Amino acid sequence: MMEIQVKSYPAIISIEMKTIFVKYSVDNMSLAINISKGVYKKIRQSISNKYKKIGLSALQVRRLKNLPDAGFQTTKFLDHYITFYSREELLHGVEEIFINEIYKTAFPPDSRPVIIDCGANIGLSVIYFKTQYPNCTVTAFEPDPMNHDLLLKNIKSMKLENVIVRKEAVWVKDVTLNFHSEGSTASRLEEEVDKNKEDQTVPVKAIRLNDLIHSKVDMLKVDIEGAEYEVLKDIENKLHYIEILFLEYHGTFKQNNRLTEMLDILTRNKFQFYIKEGHNVYQQPFYDHMSSGKYDIQLNIFCFKTP
Repeated sequence: MMEIQVKSYPAIISIEMKTIFVKYSVDNMSLAINISKGVYKKIRQSISNKYKKIGLSALQVRRLKNLPDAGFQTTKFLDHYITFYSREELLHGVEEIFINEIYKTAFPPDSRPVIIDCGANIGLSVIYFKTQYPNCTVTAFEPDPMNHDLLLKNIKSMKLENVIVRKEAVWVKDVTLNFHSEGSTASRLEEEVDKNKEDQTVPVKAIRLNDLIHSKVDMLKVDIEGAEYEVLKDIENKLHYIEILFLEYHGTFKQNNRLTEMLDILTRNKFQFYIKEGHNVYQQPFYDHMSSGKYDIQLNIFCFKTP
């Protein structure tokens, strides 16, 4: 008689089920750990205070963020007080200049650098320079009437010395120009007056920057909302005096030749440069590159000379 062997399948199934259960539990545990890490990171970010670096408490930052979008306000800053108009621009400027320190250089703290600040706005850059290099000399240009007044007020409040403030726009010649004043970092020179915005346009005195550069300038900061192309071309013969140059470039796609020309000027004058996006204009450039406002490209160009 033939014997029939019966295998114990239930035991095998039981082992396989245990394996599946263990794998399922491990996968769930990994998922739970990842979720916990994400939640912890979000909580940590929400309670962390990057502004602590400059003495602003979390309570002060929360107060600033809850202020109206626009309106004259005063806040404590570096053991003094500064006055501003745009809460959003203040926080952006503080993060860019004091937290990220985009103007940080290798000048010794006890040095006496000569700095020209074209487009000083309400003075955050000036305050940074004087904080880092108390003995520096700063010439600050700000043509916007409201920003100019805030600049003067903040310099006085911060008790800054050796700061020369000029209510002028830097340009390629001495002339009176139309200035579209928004009381913000977006204020700019206009070749023609927009009839729909005549009430925001004021005549301002413009001076030729080239005529002011006769000796070594340790740092030249040019943040003049679209006029940088013409000014850089005009001061090319003075670039040998400049050690460090910061350019904020604003342009459209149709003006790409301007950007390449500016980089050519820098290269032939022995500058090396590093370019960062100043403002993320397009999230999907291939798709939505026709939907921006005045500028398609906003870049920060850091220019320096190396041996």
